[in-house]
Amino acid sequence: MSKDYCYADIDLQKLMSRQFSANVRLKVTQSGILNGIKLSTDIYLSGKVCHATTDMNMPIIIPIPPRQVKRGDIIPLSVEYVMGKGFRDFKIVA
Repeated sequence: MSKDYCYADIDLQKLMSRQFSANVRLKVTQSGILNGIKLSTDIYLSGKVCHATTDMNMPIIIPIPPRQVKRGDIIPLSVEYVMGKGFRDFKIVA
């Protein structure tokens, strides 16, 4: 119901906090009922995208309370998690 949106770029060669949070605004491209958010990961090696990393970073679908949306609506999201800790502390607020 929206185009792909890059909510973070992470450089694995730099030391960084495992705590992650982002605020995102997605533009709805198709009217209907929004009931989930799909998160996926692309890995770039040597400047080229390598999509075949689903064994390490599988796409996930996060259910959210269903809501009616119209094309052109803006959906604000807040995403928080600790990298490498699984979904125990994963939070997404839509």
